[in-house]
This record gives sequence, structure tokens and C-alpha cells, in this order.
Amino acid sequence: MESDSDQTVEACVFCAIARGEEEATVILQDDDFVCFWDISPAAPHHYLVVPRQHIVNCLSLHTRHIKMVERMADMGRAALHSQGIVDMDNTSLLCL
Repeated sequence: MESDSDQTVEACVFCAIARGEEEATVILQDDDFVCFWDISPAAPHHYLVVPRQHIVNCLSLHTRHIKMVERMADMGRAALHSQGIVDMDNTSLLCL
């Protein structure tokens, strides 16, 4: 029997992208994170970095997640660099 948590993970589009079950234009990925183009970009280089581990939302994060969020930001910067963006003064990194 599936728990509510299992059903949430199954219904999460970001988890599906991380598992390769939903199509996305992936820029970078590793064992822990996937970075891909946003399907409704608000800027020319609008990417999302998501953990492969399901996170309900930013409000569910705790101090134990600090390193994970720092690594996600690092991947976001690496994705920008891989796309030729080197001026980081005109960028935004957000947690939603």
C-alpha cells in the first residue's frame, strides 16, 4: 500500500523529471540534482535545479538542508557558466 508521501512523490513533476519520466531540456545533472530549462521562462536563461530527493517545498527545509541548497546554487551557477553567462552580478538564485 502506498503512503501519502509515496503518492506525493509520484505526482511531483520535478521528481518525474529527475527520474527521466517527464521530458525536460537537461543542462546538467549528477547523482543528487538535475538542472533543466524552465518550460515557461521569465528570463533568457531561466533554469531550475531540483534535488532527486523529493522536497515538499522551501518551507519544509531545515538547517540540515543548508549544504544541499548550497550545492544546488553551485549547480545553478555552473549551468549559467556552461551557457556562456559569466557576469553573475545580473543573476538571481531563488528557492520556491
